[in-house]
This record gives sequence, structure tokens and C-alpha cells, in this order.
Amino acid sequence: MLKSAKNTRHSQKGFSLVETLVALMVLSGGLVAIMQAFSQSAAAWRIGQERMHAQQILREIIVLAQTSDPMNGEIEGHTKNGWSWTYRVEPVAEKLDEIQVVVEAPNSNLYKVQLMRFSSELDLSNER
Repeated sequence: MLKSAKNTRHSQKGFSLVETLVALMVLSGGLVAIMQAFSQSAAAWRIGQERMHAQQILREIIVLAQTSDPMNGEIEGHTKNGWSWTYRVEPVAEKLDEIQVVVEAPNSNLYKVQLMRFSSELDLSNER
């Protein structure tokens, strides 16, 4: 028995050129989205690392200021890896100072902390 030409056309297996092109476009769109996600993830990781390093420098400066003699005025410094910092004390009111610590990253991002401190010992005695 011979098959007709109509039956042989329908029995062919595989994808047409249009189907293949559509599949490649969908696949390439997915790959682009994945690459963008990796790029954004890497950028967020770098920002997080920078912030963590800035916080560490801020903590070290504040601990140094708390454990040493009261520092007044403005003090500047640099770290080995290109970071710079400024510690500034300004009187706000009688016996009240504002402490501002600014850390600058090598890429010029700034991180700031502002604190208030009493500029002299408080008299907590219970004398009347």
C-alpha cells in the first residue's frame, strides 16, 4: 500500500524555522534577565562591603574618642587602603558638644555619624 503525499507531510517530525526562532528569542530573553540579575547582585555586594568597611572605621574612631582624653576641634586621618576620615567636635550649648565623624570611601562616597556629648562631668551627687 502506498501512502499519499498528504499523509507523509503530516508524519514528518521536527520544528519549523519560525518555531526555532521564537524559541531562541525566548531563551535569549531569559539569559539576558539572568545576566542582569547577576550584575545587580554583584553591585549590591560591593555596596554592602563598602558600607561594612565604613561602619568598622566609624566604630574604631568613636571607640578611640571614648577611651582617650576628650578630643576637641577637628582631626583628620587616612587608612592604608585609601579611605579618609574627619572627627569634628563643635560646641552646641553650654556643656554640650556635637561630635561628627565623616568617613570618605576611595570612590568619594560619604558616611556620617553625629553624636552629642556633655562637655564636662555631670554632678550626680545627692547633696542638698
